Amino acid sequence: MGKSVKDRTVTVEHEPEAQWMRDRVAAARTTPRKAKAKAIPPTTADPPPPPEEDHAPRAAFGTVPELPAPPAAVTLKDVCARWLDHMRGLGKSQATVASYAGDLEIATKHFGDGAVIPTADEVRAYEESEAVTRTRTGKPKAKPTILKTRRALRLAVTWAKGAGIIDASPYAAGGRDHG
Repeated sequence: MGKSVKDRTVTVEHEPEAQWMRDRVAAARTTPRKAKAKAIPPTTADPPPPPEEDHAPRAAFGTVPELPAPPAAVTLKDVCARWLDHMRGLGKSQATVASYAGDLEIATKHFGDGAVIPTADEVRAYEESEAVTRTRTGKPKAKPTILKTRRALRLAVTWAKGAGIIDASPYAAGGRDHG
């Protein structure tokens, strides 16, 4: 171990392997900073044919651009299906996925198959609806069941927002009590 940092620095400067670096630095100092760009030789290929005249409608500054078709609105049913696929991809059990699928089916039936993502007011109305709070026979559902049904929609929609599938979520971050 007997060498100090100073000894190693001195040793490196005298090593023959470091000579290439000293040569490169010396060459860089003698070369002008801005070398002229080399001229590109002309090609021997035929020139491109002249553009054909078209009779497309023209705007004040050229042709009217073709705009892409607006993307179809993402439906709640699509978001729910994607979220369930995501849950399967995470390795959730079939029972868990099936349970959440049943809860999300209640939501899609309530809002309609082709419905877009609901607003915050629509979600509040859904969460208090009989489909969420009562059984098919009309008896009140247990509190944990109601909370799970509400949670399924919230998780699917907030996941879609986080994944960039939808632009806005009706569930404000930390805004209201979801329980």
